[in-house]
Amino acid sequence: MPRQQIVYPIPDRPECEVLVDGGWWFGEVRMWTQDDDGSWSANVSWTRNTETRLDAVPAARVRPVENDYSRGRTGAP
Repeated sequence: MPRQQIVYPIPDRPECEVLVDGGWWFGEVRMWTQDDDGSWSANVSWTRNTETRLDAVPAARVRPVENDYSRGRTGAP
């Protein structure tokens, strides 16, 4: 079965927090990918202090932010 992907256009990337090294850091979800075992992982751009990184992390390490201002920028669902 082919893996599913949900890719967000730049203006509609959901804001999130990502768990890295025991701390939650602000970021944006670029895409979700369903792995071969059926679990999901996120491709996330996140920032710690002045450093911005791009990582693939399991869904359990990603959570939405309280006020996500990305939704609806271009009418995304």
